[in-house]
Amino acid sequence: MDGVRGLSLIEINGERVAVTPFKEETHSTRFSSDPIALLNASAVDEFLLDDISHIVTEYSPEAAIRKLDELFRSSGLYFAGNKMGEYPVALPLR
Repeated sequence: MDGVRGLSLIEINGERVAVTPFKEETHSTRFSSDPIALLNASAVDEFLLDDISHIVTEYSPEAAIRKLDELFRSSGLYFAGNKMGEYPVALPLR
């Protein structure tokens, strides 16, 4: 078996992000049952967190994920790793 079905491991090391199938727990493993967005760390501020909180509480989980994806895409918030000095943050969407 190549990892645990439905689970991924996100490793962030400076500007580098690796997403691989989850195979085993280590001392630094943190679990989240919530969807996670990889965003540019510099874009995460209290206004974005307020927007996320509002969307998550006002919409069904499926609709909230669609709305958040639209927000992140239209605002260029997803971590792309193609610019020097950009750092990722894994943000649970709850």
